[in-house]
Amino acid sequence: ESVRYAPASARYKIYIIDEVHMLSASAFNALLKTLEEPPPHVVFIFATTEPQKIPLTIHSRCQRFDFRRIPLKQIISHLTAIAAKEGIKATAEAIFMVSRGADGSLRDAQSLLEQVISFSGNKLTEADVMDSLGLMDRSVIFELSGAVLGGDGAAVLNIVEKIHEFGYDFKKVTAELLEHIRDLVVVKVSGPALLELPESEVERLTALAGLAGLERLETLFGLFTGGYAEVARSTTPRFAFEMMLVRATLLEELRPIGELIEGLERLGSGRGRGGRGEAGGGERRIKRGEAVHGIKPARNKAISGASPVDTLNASPVGALNASPVGALNASPVGALNT
Repeated sequence: ESVRYAPASARYKIYIIDEVHMLSASAFNALLKTLEEPPPHVVFIFATTEPQKIPLTIHSRCQRFDFRRIPLKQIISHLTAIAAKEGIKATAEAIFMVSRGADGSLRDAQSLLEQVISFSGNKLTEADVMDSLGLMDRSVIFELSGAVLGGDGAAVLNIVEKIHEFGYDFKKVTAELLEHIRDLVVVKVSGPALLELPESEVERLTALAGLAGLERLETLFGLFTGGYAEVARSTTPRFAFEMMLVRATLLEELRPIGELIEGLERLGSGRGRGGRGEAGGGERRIKRGEAVHGIKPARNKAISGASPVDTLNASPVGALNASPVGALNASPVGALNT
């Protein structure tokens, strides 16, 4: 209602609404009337992290400006300069962990740096950052992935016990493990140039990438993606996390599909040649009247001696007119005395 009043001292009245996507539908409808015909002295600034939730009627009446993530190297450089000006001795690993935790936001990076300084004083180490921010040691992820790729289930369970003792969230550990597998795939496919990591981690990633093929890493990523959902909704996340890792250790190295197809083709062609060779060597046409396996065929002398023409011309009527009485009157005694 106060929009229509002109500012007392400045030229414009600026209204900033943060997380504007949280407004209700009725609030957006009320705001739409002002946006359609805004006073010349009023400027609205809407900030949101989910622009897709803003109604199209509001979105179409605004200019959109996207704020992109600040590269990790620039955040590291800026925090290093701040630490130098403030007289704080910070290791490169500590600055890297703070910068990485900011997730592309310089404001968050400065806030995290202030927290660590208030906790540790003028000397910052990697351990100080982990303790103050509750982060997990990166070496644990490398140990865990090394045990999985090596198929060492006992080592995997021992590392999980260590994670449980430190009190780390298994959901976050699974997310870091997913990111770690992704880094291994990037190293395997295009090299470490795309990774914004310290040299020490790049060297360890390169060594681990040589322990598995690309197909196995892709399978592990799919397995951990499904495991992340199981760990997140499980009432016993540690058990779900352990079973996910045990399944991962049982995965064997996958052979490329091209090699499998080529092997099947060689196997099929070998069987085909062997089968034709046996058939060619043992198969023989049996001639008419020939004995098979030492058994002589029975021959009908009456039929074999008769001409096929005579056989066809034999009268069936004569065969039917033969007297059965004469056959019955034949003397059996005469037949026996012959």
